[in-house]
Amino acid sequence: MGLAMMPLSAQNGKNGTGSVPTVYFIDWPSSIPIYCDGVQIDVLTSTNFNSKAVDHFTLGQLTWEIAKITNVIYTGKNEEKFVVDGTQKVNASNMLFYFSGNFKGDKGNHYNVKMVQDAYGNVIEVRSTCH
Repeated sequence: MGLAMMPLSAQNGKNGTGSVPTVYFIDWPSSIPIYCDGVQIDVLTSTNFNSKAVDHFTLGQLTWEIAKITNVIYTGKNEEKFVVDGTQKVNASNMLFYFSGNFKGDKGNHYNVKMVQDAYGNVIEVRSTCH
């Protein structure tokens, strides 16, 4: 979905260990390729949305994050508007972002997506099913 910077002030808890709720404002384009039967049929894009997350720290170091992404509008081809309900997990040891989401379009398309991105926003793997 996108990258988020973790504020240092979020490192609280005993000895910098614990989970901290956070809200991130995402203000850069997010693009998700959509494949059906192995053929790319669309690219969904969005900008400027909030993501509610929980960051977990161990001894002052971020170890993982889970973000909930809901009611964000993505636009596909033919100006179809999609509302997403999804989750993004971040593994801080390898800085990979794992996204799983359900996209429902206002013109009847429905996509389930699983995607892995690196810390630079490059898509490493994407799997989608179309309904």
